[in-house]
Formats: sequence, structure tokens, C-alpha cells
Amino acid sequence: MNTFSFELLTELLSRLQNYHTDNHDEHLFGKNKNDVKEVIFKSLFSKKFELKSNISNYRENLQHLAGYFEKFETMYHLLEDEFSKKLLIELLLYKLLGPKKVKLYQNTPEYWKRLAQLEKSASNNKSIPSNFRNWNLSFFDLNEFGKDIKLYFTPKGILHCYFLEQYIYEQSESVKVEEGDTIIDAGGCWGDTALSFAHQTGNGGKVFCFEFIPKNLEILSKNLELNPVLQDRIDVIKRPLWSSSGVQTYYIDNGPGSKVSFEKMQNPDGEVETISIDRFVIDNKVEKIDFIKMDIEGAEIPALNGALQTIKDHKPKLAISIYHSLDDFVEIIQLIDQTNLGYKFYLGHYTIHNFETVLYAKIDK
Repeated sequence: MNTFSFELLTELLSRLQNYHTDNHDEHLFGKNKNDVKEVIFKSLFSKKFELKSNISNYRENLQHLAGYFEKFETMYHLLEDEFSKKLLIELLLYKLLGPKKVKLYQNTPEYWKRLAQLEKSASNNKSIPSNFRNWNLSFFDLNEFGKDIKLYFTPKGILHCYFLEQYIYEQSESVKVEEGDTIIDAGGCWGDTALSFAHQTGNGGKVFCFEFIPKNLEILSKNLELNPVLQDRIDVIKRPLWSSSGVQTYYIDNGPGSKVSFEKMQNPDGEVETISIDRFVIDNKVEKIDFIKMDIEGAEIPALNGALQTIKDHKPKLAISIYHSLDDFVEIIQLIDQTNLGYKFYLGHYTIHNFETVLYAKIDK
């Protein structure tokens, strides 16, 4: 039995008797349907029955994952350090067994304490509406937390971006924006990552922020205006990224949950042409690209295909979201590895559930 199979099986067996009652994100998914008494009863007396009742679910999940097993193994061996390898095993077990059996590493008392602090801060502040899930975005002045940034955002988003520092890897190796870097921020949404990158890169840096959904752009513009020094370092490109430029797309504006299609849909809110990173870099005579971040709702593989020449020419650090599908999860790392540029790969994760897994890649120069 190879290392990957042994680790996966060993860790799976160690979790079968778990019954976590504190592994549910009410902020995102609402209150847990089980009341406290029922949860306590099940955790004390019904583990065997609960396990039996879920066997069919585990079998279905396993059948779904089985077709990707060889690619998971390839990914495991491409990852550079033990933290990333162990995290991959944890994420696979979570997908297989679910939150009652597997608690991801971000679920700590510190996570919930910091979130409570941010929620308290948000409750005292003014807010603006978004058109996504009826969320109101609260005003945050992060100076009170030692960060010179102001923006409208959600407490959970502030936690992920500015405290857990999504898009920064600091385990066995450092993969992050550095002073003077030129950055591609693919998936700008409300401007949180663009502002964070602009803060990190300093006066000598530049952020090219790609966002095209009108409601997102309205909020992004408000957030940039709150930070005039950082705004000067950010250029907003109002086009979607794809493998090639000039492809007509149509969209229904639902903020971060917007629907985008290449086929003309009924009553679209608008239409816009794609652009590739390679074409953008050439047309704008961008002299260097040091860091590429992508979180573009499942369009990462086409966007990366449209950036291969830029990657070969500039060898940027990469932080690519891979959680949108299992295909992304296993194929993005292989796509980058097939450039044969010597990229080393690392894995990070920033929620207590399936979302926000980031693949980092860096070349030793």
C-alpha cells in the first residue's frame, strides 16, 4: 500500500467514531436543525445507529470520489510539505464523511472569538445593502485591529481576508505578495483582496483587479474611495477572464452569486466580452507580473489557460482557488505542473467547511 492510501485509510478509521456537535456554520447555513438535547442524545447513545444510517451516504460519496482517486494521489505527491499533504487528507475525509466526523483545522476557539469580535464591531457600525442573500455589508475601520484599511464587508469576509490572511501561505515556505509586486487580482468582487494586496505591495506596486458585475463594481468603487492612497495602486478591469479574448458573455447580476453564460439567456442584465491575461499583459505593455490570485467561480482553468504565456515569461507566485469543483481540485495543480517551470505546490484552507481552499505555487528563483 502506498503512502497516500495508507494515510487516507488510517485517518479515515480514526474518525469513524467521531460525532462533532460544534462543526456547523450558522452564519452561512442557518441554525442546525437538531436541537441540543437530540444532539447530546445521539452523541452519547446512538453512534452505531448513526453510523449505520449514514453508510449509504458514505458509499455514495466514495463512489463519487473514486473516479478521482489516481488524481488525488498525484496531487498528494506534488504537494511540497507535510502540512499540505495532511490538509489534503483532511479535506478528502471531510468530503467523504461530512462535518459530524471531520473537523477542519480552522475550527478553533480563536476562530470563533475573533469572529465574535468582528460581529460586535459590525453591529455598532453603519451598513450598505448588497444584492446577494439580502446581506448588509457593515463598515469596518481596520485601524482598530492595526490595519490601515476601511471597507464595507461581512464579518466572516474580514476574518478570512485580513486575519486568517487568505492568499498568504506561511508554513514551511512563504508564498505571498511582497513589496513592489505587480499583481493580478482575478475576481475582485467587493474589493477586499485588491485593498489587501495594495496594502502589502506598497507604493512601488500595482494591482490589476478584474471585476465586471455591476453591483459588485458599485460596492468595490465605494471601498476604493474609502482608501485613496491604496486606490491609486489599483486598476479595475471590467471584463471577465477566460482562455481567449473577445468571447461574448451574458450575465444576470446577483453580486457574488451572478450567473454567467456564453449562450444568450432570457432577460440578461448585461453582456460583456472576455479577455485573457496574456492579451491584457501584451496590450497594456505590463513589464512584470509577480503574483496571480484567482477566485472566479469555476473559471480558473480557462483563465489559467489564457495566462500560460504570462506564467512562462514572468514565473509569478500563484494563489488559485480550487474548491469550486472536484475537477478544479485535482486538475489545476496538474495544469500548472505541466508548464515544467519547476513550481512547488502548497495547500491552504480558510473555513470550517468545504469552501475557500487555495492552491499556492512558487518557483525558487
